[in-house]
Amino acid sequence: MTILKKTLLTVILAAFSIFMSSASCYELKQQSLEEKASKSEFVFIGSVTRIIKNTQNFGYDLAIITPVEALKGAPPKDIRIIFNGTIPEDQPNCCTPGNTYLFFVSKNPKGDYYPVNGRYGIYPLSTIIKNGKR
Repeated sequence: MTILKKTLLTVILAAFSIFMSSASCYELKQQSLEEKASKSEFVFIGSVTRIIKNTQNFGYDLAIITPVEALKGAPPKDIRIIFNGTIPEDQPNCCTPGNTYLFFVSKNPKGDYYPVNGRYGIYPLSTIIKNGKR
């Protein structure tokens, strides 16, 4: 193996190892409920009324939510929440039409709301409510 091939192989392996370590470094740390609440514009329980799929090239799907009970702030009658974005670690366990969730949200520059703390900013409640356990 020539020196050029060895050098090239070393550079490729080094780049690959940097890429692999940086890719695994993105771990979303779950914040406390107090942290999420303080960073949220609205905290509320809401029901998903419909979904707008990413057909307009805005990078994510939108869930249209009707708030049932406000816990912080006064969310609008129908609020647009981002989900199914481009970062898998950020995707919340949401949003099925007819199901109820607890939302911790703030507004992005486009005017849509996003879950504070990514996947840890929306909690499904439908199962709890359907079973009569609150």
